[in-house]
Amino acid sequence: MTEEKNRIRIAHRSDWKSEPMPQEHDTFILKRSFSKEEMAALGHGNIPQAMEDKWFWYMEGSTLWAHRSWTGYCIYMIEFKENDEHLVTVNRDPEQYNCTSIEEDIRSLNKLLDWWTQTPYDHYNEWLSETYDAPKRSDKPRFAKTSLKQIFESDNIRFVEVSECLINDYLIMVNDYENVNSFIGGKNKQYTAEQEKQWVQRKLEENAAVYSMLEKKSERFIGNIEFMDLTDSQAELGIAITADMQNKGYGTEAIKAMAKYGFDQMGLKRIYLRANPGNARAIYVYEKCGFKEYKRDCEHVYMEVLR
Repeated sequence: MTEEKNRIRIAHRSDWKSEPMPQEHDTFILKRSFSKEEMAALGHGNIPQAMEDKWFWYMEGSTLWAHRSWTGYCIYMIEFKENDEHLVTVNRDPEQYNCTSIEEDIRSLNKLLDWWTQTPYDHYNEWLSETYDAPKRSDKPRFAKTSLKQIFESDNIRFVEVSECLINDYLIMVNDYENVNSFIGGKNKQYTAEQEKQWVQRKLEENAAVYSMLEKKSERFIGNIEFMDLTDSQAELGIAITADMQNKGYGTEAIKAMAKYGFDQMGLKRIYLRANPGNARAIYVYEKCGFKEYKRDCEHVYMEVLR
């Protein structure tokens, strides 16, 4: 009787053990259309009924959360979009989920969605399918996020257009006051996903010269770099690198590549920046990239490089 009731009622977060999505995660776009009946099936969710019932999922608004039933680990978070290009966040904590390939995740998730959109959901045969046709895990680096538009590249970095696909990475970076935000003049406050979404939309609408940086070999997010107050001949440079990717030489490579792009492709004659006087490492990097100090006060060190 209890099992039958669980099959009828709509699943909610509180119905089963559910861990949050870990900080180690990735994002990608899932291009797929759903009928009204399929969305209704997904919206109903699933409360596990037996040991073979390996998934607990539920909907909150337009977002589906998918957890492993035995551990409660959150594996997928799907934000459904009206244009059928859905934003998926996937677990990348190796202690919780060992897949590292976006291509494999897209294949696996599409297969799961084929099962989950059936009415009624056949958890037993889905378990058999997953058991005997489990995707092979790869130790190779993740495939490139081909949905992101590349603007230019350097030896180890892809410079891509800012995107809602990277909002979770942006949030981790900008909300890290100790390691990131305090050094770029940010406020000690927590930003929300909605605020970051608005920021992305505004930058795209303005056709701003701001780019997200991805490590070529792994597609891991490095940070953002931007030309601000852009004119025909000059711009202010700003850069932020997420804590996990600091001290790897990416700052130097990114600044040199951005300056070259500004001079060669945008026709700039002068690039300037403001540095925190207490950030000696950053000042050293800027000097290494050809910037020279031309002014200093208690709040900033002003530096520039000329063509």
